[in-house]
Amino acid sequence: MRPKVATLVFHPALLGCFWFILAAARDLSVEITGTDTGDCTTPCRTLDYAIRQLSSGDRIKVGVGTFAGSSNRNLSPGDLGKANFSIEGYQTDLTIFDVERAGRFMYLDAAAGDILIQKLTVRNGACSALPDDRNGAGFKLVQSPAKLRDIHIRDMDCSFEETLPREFNGGGLYLVDSMASVQRMRITDSVGNHGAGVATWGADVSIIEDSIFERLQGLKWGGALLTEENSHTEFHRCRFSHCYSTYGGGLDDGGLASPLIADCVFDHGTALHGSAYYGYGLSSTRFRNVIFQNGHASSSAALYLTATVSPSFANITVVNNTANVDVAGVRSFVSSILFKNSRFIDNRVPSSGADGAIQANAGGLVLEDCLFEGNGPAEPGGTVGITETGLKFECLKS
Repeated sequence: MRPKVATLVFHPALLGCFWFILAAARDLSVEITGTDTGDCTTPCRTLDYAIRQLSSGDRIKVGVGTFAGSSNRNLSPGDLGKANFSIEGYQTDLTIFDVERAGRFMYLDAAAGDILIQKLTVRNGACSALPDDRNGAGFKLVQSPAKLRDIHIRDMDCSFEETLPREFNGGGLYLVDSMASVQRMRITDSVGNHGAGVATWGADVSIIEDSIFERLQGLKWGGALLTEENSHTEFHRCRFSHCYSTYGGGLDDGGLASPLIADCVFDHGTALHGSAYYGYGLSSTRFRNVIFQNGHASSSAALYLTATVSPSFANITVVNNTANVDVAGVRSFVSSILFKNSRFIDNRVPSSGADGAIQANAGGLVLEDCLFEGNGPAEPGGTVGITETGLKFECLKS
C-alpha cells in the first residue's frame, strides 16, 4: 500500500498575502552621516524624513550622536498618516535629540496607533515656541496607546509669566485621555508652570513605572506632577526627588483626578505648602506603600490636604520632614481622613505651639495601626494637633 502524500495547493492570492507578511516589516536607519534620499534602508539623516518613508510595522533605528534642526523636532506621525511603528536609539545617553528650544519633540495621538519609542534622550524643548496648546515640551500624547521605554527627558522649559491653568503644563510629558505605557523614563532639570515632569488631563489611564523625576520646578502648582480632570494615571515604583513648587513640591492634583501612587518615594521636596503633595479640588488620589521623606515646607507640611479632597493613605511612611510654621507631616482640612498601617517618624517644626506629625482642624481623623516616633515640635505642641472644637478623633491600635 502506497503511503499517503499530502499536497498543498496555494491560491495566487494567498501567495501574495504570504509575501506581504514576509516583506512588511523593514529596518530603516538614521545616522549623523546619512543623507535624506531613498527609503532609509541605507542611512538617512533626519527623523522626520525617516518617518515619511515608513510603513506599518517598520522600525527606525537611530545611531549615536546629537540630532538637531527643524526635521528632528515638532514631529507628528499621525498627521502624516504614519502609524504602528517603532523608533529605537542606539543607547539612551548616546542617541540625543536636541529640540533647541524651538518647540516639542513629538506629538502622538490615536491616529499614530501603537508606537514604541525607546533608548534615546530628548533635551531643550520649550512650550513657549509652540504656536498653540503650549503643553508638553518633550512628548504630548492625546488618546495614545504609545509605549515609551528607557527615555531621558531633560532641560525642558514649559514656563510662562502668567498663570494659565490649561497651558504650560507637563514639561517632559503631557498626557490627555491616553492609555500609554511608560517604563524606565527619567525626567530631570526641567521647569514648567504646572507639573514640570508630567501633567495628566481628561480621562487619562496611562501607567508609568520604574521612572525617576529629579530637580523639577513647578512655578505655580506641582513640581514634578500635575494631575487634573478625571485622570486615573498610575505611577508604580517611581522616585521623585529635589522637586519644588509653591503648592505641592512633588504632586499637585485637582478636578476629579484619582491617580494611583504605589510603591513610590518622594524625597527632598520643597514647597510653601505640601513639600510632597498638595491636594486640591475634588480629587481622590490613592497612595499605597509610599515614602515621604526629607521634605521642607516654608509654611506647612509634607502632605497638605485642602477641605474638599478625599485622598486615601495605606502603608505610608512620613519621615524626617520639616516645616517652618505649624506642622511638619500632614496638614488636613478634610472632613474625614483615614491613615492606615502608616508611620510618622522624626518630623519636626521649630515654631512654638506647632505639631510634629499631623494637624487637623475639621471633621474626623482616624488612625488605624499607625506608629508615631520621634516627632518633635517646640513646646508647647504635640505629635498630633487638634485645632477645632468638635473634631472626631479615633486612634485604633496606634
